[in-house]
Amino acid sequence: MECLNWLFWQMASQGPLVGNFGHFFCYAPPEQTEAVEYGRRHFGRETIRLLTVLDTHLSDGRPYVVSGGEFTVADMAILPWVNFIDGGYGAWEYLSLDTGALPFLSDWRGRCLKRPGVAAGLNVTRPLPMKILYGVKNARRSVQSCFDRVRGKEPVRLLSPLPLVPSGRPGSAALPSGPARLQLYSASSSPNGQKVGILLSELAAAGTPLDFDAH
Repeated sequence: MECLNWLFWQMASQGPLVGNFGHFFCYAPPEQTEAVEYGRRHFGRETIRLLTVLDTHLSDGRPYVVSGGEFTVADMAILPWVNFIDGGYGAWEYLSLDTGALPFLSDWRGRCLKRPGVAAGLNVTRPLPMKILYGVKNARRSVQSCFDRVRGKEPVRLLSPLPLVPSGRPGSAALPSGPARLQLYSASSSPNGQKVGILLSELAAAGTPLDFDAH
């Protein structure tokens, strides 16, 4: 139950609010100065508030998020959104997270990043053009070529045929949920892509067989 509570916290609070901060910090139209500055300040405060909640939770000396000392999917889900503030958005100093104000959070982050499975999971993710994630014409070919390009490996066999669903925009299609989206996320360096990379690497390190064609 504790693990589920933190997964709900991540999905309902951390992900949306940190993601909104990242939007205003990196992607919002720069000419809209007042809106951009407001968004950065508002969602920046919310991001710090959530990180403080996590820091306080970790202050009892536990090594990972869930009590009992085990690395769980709660850590796998939360870590990428913490890590992306630094490595993705480049906002660690902007939010004054380099001052040591959240020592337990920093220690937890460092501990997680030292895990071989986490390092491997982060290493396999690569930047993915946003238009691929949101739907484009000829999405099957675009996704396949993106895999080939960003991973620099043999072509990745997608589910065949890769099903598409209407995106609501003329001439475009969106990727579905399920195994096909899992494969796409595994090539993305977004926080959600990092989640998948870490999960798969940790499962592989534990000797768990993986079947990407399973429905």
